[in-house]
Amino acid sequence: MLKKLSSVVASAILFAMLGLLPIRQAYSQEKTSAVMKANVEEATTRQGYVVDEMCAKMMMGKETTMKKAAAHTKACALEEECAASGYGVFSEGNWYKFDEAGDEMALELIENTERKKGIMVDVTGKMEDEELVVASIKEHEADKIDEKADMKKKIYKQK
Repeated sequence: MLKKLSSVVASAILFAMLGLLPIRQAYSQEKTSAVMKANVEEATTRQGYVVDEMCAKMMMGKETTMKKAAAHTKACALEEECAASGYGVFSEGNWYKFDEAGDEMALELIENTERKKGIMVDVTGKMEDEELVVASIKEHEADKIDEKADMKKKIYKQK
């Protein structure tokens, strides 16, 4: 009788544990999702090259992505079809599509930059769904300094 009782109790405990397992897993996933969501909702600054989406699709997934993004021209980014596709930034080999407000900020920056290609920017924003909600975008300062240094080198070589 004691053996029967202990096996019934053991079975009851086992079923209870198995029944709680999905609850424990759901709680664990919910907690992980909440942590990930909190991290995603925080604004971050990314440095990279601003590129229109039409051209970015052709650059994605290649070993030379960042090299191609650095060679992307201002003229191309301002072409009607390219500009209409919207903008984003290639940062550390990843593509981040801008939201509509970010597209407008990027267009204004591209129109006003003196750079002819490789427009490096610092973009601050947060990811929502599949878009980077842009809070600010500005041309990367070090890039401007490097360009001025390159111009000086060219002038001295000509003399």
